[in-house]
Amino acid sequence: MILQIINRFRRAPMQAIAVILLAAVLCASLCGLHAANISAQLHYEQTCATVPVKLIVTNLSATRSDGLEAPSWVTKVFTSRITKNNLKEYVTNVQLKAAIKINTLTIGDKSFGNQSLVGITDLEISGELSQGSSITWLNGFDESVFGSDELVCVVPESLITENAPLGQEANVRTVFSDAFYPPAECDQTLTVVGTHKSNDSFVYCPYEVISDIYDHLGKPDEVDAIQATLIDNSLQDEVREIANNWFAVPNPTGEQTSWRYKYYFYYPYALDIDNDLLVSAERTLKISLLINELCAVLVFALSAGASFFVGFLMIRSRKREIALMRTLGTPTVSIFLNFALEQLLCLVSGIAIGGGVFGFDPPERIGVFAGIYLTGLCLALLIFLSKNLMTTLKEDE
Repeated sequence: MILQIINRFRRAPMQAIAVILLAAVLCASLCGLHAANISAQLHYEQTCATVPVKLIVTNLSATRSDGLEAPSWVTKVFTSRITKNNLKEYVTNVQLKAAIKINTLTIGDKSFGNQSLVGITDLEISGELSQGSSITWLNGFDESVFGSDELVCVVPESLITENAPLGQEANVRTVFSDAFYPPAECDQTLTVVGTHKSNDSFVYCPYEVISDIYDHLGKPDEVDAIQATLIDNSLQDEVREIANNWFAVPNPTGEQTSWRYKYYFYYPYALDIDNDLLVSAERTLKISLLINELCAVLVFALSAGASFFVGFLMIRSRKREIALMRTLGTPTVSIFLNFALEQLLCLVSGIAIGGGVFGFDPPERIGVFAGIYLTGLCLALLIFLSKNLMTTLKEDE
């Protein structure tokens, strides 16, 4: 039987090559789609692991995350392990920003008014200066100084004269008066370690400096902006559950919603989990998987149609050979098995070529493809063999 098949290949080599190439292309398409699925999933997993998810304290409508004047308990949720149901173990890179009005700012022999002392832990949370390109650092300092407790500051460039000595001091005087607290004042001397160009008149310093001034004034801390980075993006649901003890869920209407405590003294803030990049990546993955699945279905449909068509063309070109075999008394079953085995060998050769490129992955799809393809070929052969011999010879004439 093997010799018969080899002889048939010799008599119709182009047909065999066509079947092999078609099977190779379809098989490679299925394997390629699966490889694309794996690549998309790996990209999504990498995105989930590397893209930082920010936890940002906002107002209830999530339209403002600066100038919040949040009380000290909001800060402690992120920074203190003593506070019950805290988020400290879930976050890293906690960034804080606070501001306090300066009654008097003296640099050298000049005094200035209408200034604000802004304490930050990182330039990212300082808004306009987030890129740091507008800061001129002095004495080898850089932006890392904001994460320290050094008594230093960065002042507007307009406040420094051309002949001013490097490392000069800025004297800050803050006076506090409130109906709930006795009057207090605080003088603080800061070393100027940089200048900045901006449209505001802010004096930037480490957040710890502002915190110390609040302590000297006997006033509780008020934080204008708070944000942190989630240490593990898979903890989002757990963080949401804990955050419900302290924060409302952001609501476009600004109404309080989904906040665990109904009776409160302080204004309930909202916690916005900025995971837009992850949501976008998940949406892209789902669309990619859906498209790949549709393409796989299309390949299977093409396999069925193409294999039936190839079988029809093969039989049509070899009707005389088949009719002769039937005339010589060869059983129909033997004819069917011979030609089916011939096409099976072509199919296996094509799968070996197409699947070998991608490591025959996934094997179950390749098996389904082989079954569909061979079914189409066999169906065309069965339809032809079911015809009467005289009808076949008459059609050939």
